[in-house]
Amino acid sequence: MLPEFELGDYKAIKVEKTEVAVSDAEIDAEIAKVQERQASFDPVNDDRGAEKGEFVQVSFEARPKGLDGGEPEAAEAKATETKETKDAPATETKDIKVAEQKEAAQPVQMEEVLVEIGGANTIPEFTENLSGAKAGEERSFEVSYPEDFYDKRLAGMVFDYKVKVNAIKKKTLPELNDDFAKELSPDFQTLDDLRQRFRENMEAELKHKAEHEAKDKLIEELIAKHDFPVPRSMVEHQIDLRLERGLRALAAQGMKTEDMRRMDFGRLRVGQEEFAKKEVKSSVLLAKIAIKENIQVSDEELEHEIEAMAAQMQQPVEQVKKRLAEDNAV
Repeated sequence: MLPEFELGDYKAIKVEKTEVAVSDAEIDAEIAKVQERQASFDPVNDDRGAEKGEFVQVSFEARPKGLDGGEPEAAEAKATETKETKDAPATETKDIKVAEQKEAAQPVQMEEVLVEIGGANTIPEFTENLSGAKAGEERSFEVSYPEDFYDKRLAGMVFDYKVKVNAIKKKTLPELNDDFAKELSPDFQTLDDLRQRFRENMEAELKHKAEHEAKDKLIEELIAKHDFPVPRSMVEHQIDLRLERGLRALAAQGMKTEDMRRMDFGRLRVGQEEFAKKEVKSSVLLAKIAIKENIQVSDEELEHEIEAMAAQMQQPVEQVKKRLAEDNAV
């Protein structure tokens, strides 16, 4: 049952939606990403070493040394030292960091990895050691990963690499023309058709984002105008839903179950309290307004909204439907 309170003058709330516009430069940037994905990597048969901008296809073995330059056991000791001596905002954060470093402190073997020499998204110290290498050549070197390295499993560690260069390759981008568009889909006959589809999709995504931002501003105004208590049971249920979504997201990112179990769920529940109250209040307010205005959502409108959500989240429609059903949102 919904809490009893009087609705204020909600019709007086006005929120401006952002104008949606997609520039030619933005379309060009998105098409360039597709062009990159369609690139071919052709062997360089000249008897010479790899040059900047070229790719080496390598196999390698990596052994961690730890920051002190010792053996793998030292890397594990370093992980334990990190747990015991370094400050962290929460216990589970330290535990997860230790688990990640222990996982990294194992020899790693990889086959047929393609690495760009001097590439923007590569580790400079790694590719510099492969610059000038010829096909069939083997090289050994160390790579030190900085403390702020994006992969926390490797941050602050040193690895010994033994690398064999199997081939040198040069990337060739396909020409942006009508044939490029046709190869992507039979729906496109010209490059202009492809550009138009990109424009429509990008505008639809921006429109959906603008609508949700406007809705969020509207809800903020509604909550600010209405002060009423919400049932504790509804808040607890919403906290449960938020934590379930968070755990699903962590699992999707690769966090292990045992690491999740070490998390301080009591502290996490307290941290979700205000967000849950706000979400419950917004749901109650919207439900009250829908009842007063006799608003009903058709199956077609609901389907359209779910499709838009799926496009924005880059997830299959059925997966979004399943998640909404689990959250009792549909």
